[in-house]
Amino acid sequence: MRDREARNGRNPSPSPEGRTHWKRSAVMFVPCTLAVGALGIALAQGALARVRDRTPPTAR
Repeated sequence: MRDREARNGRNPSPSPEGRTHWKRSAVMFVPCTLAVGALGIALAQGALARVRDRTPPTAR
């Protein structure tokens, strides 16, 4: 329909299709960011624990 209107020279009517509202983006962005942050912290803590386990007892 939009193509047909564009060919006729008329402006297509504004349609919500194809547009993501900022609230929907925020609803997805915030939890995803928190999840990635939690994974990063867990990986960093695991890496630090492995490094600490490998150091000789005299160096601690």
